[in-house]
Amino acid sequence: MAVKSMADLSDALYERNAKDFKSKAAAQRAAGTVIAYIKEALEAGDSVQLHGFGTFLVKDCAPRTAMNLQTKEPIQVPARRVVRFRSASALSKSVNP
Repeated sequence: MAVKSMADLSDALYERNAKDFKSKAAAQRAAGTVIAYIKEALEAGDSVQLHGFGTFLVKDCAPRTAMNLQTKEPIQVPARRVVRFRSASALSKSVNP
């Protein structure tokens, strides 16, 4: 299983849509713009739904008490926001036919 990078994404954009991009640099900017849009929406607390792919969303986690496994002392974990991804059923079905 290979790991795909941002460069792979921009190369695929260029190869599959060469007539729409003047250069590979333009495809890189387009890929960067999409990623930046998703990031900005998540930072604002919005969710991003890509039909047939999935939904990126931000979840608020409440503060909680955890345990230091070395000292067995309780520690406070502060509240935080985490990014979640829910895959669309079409994506799940294509991965698990």
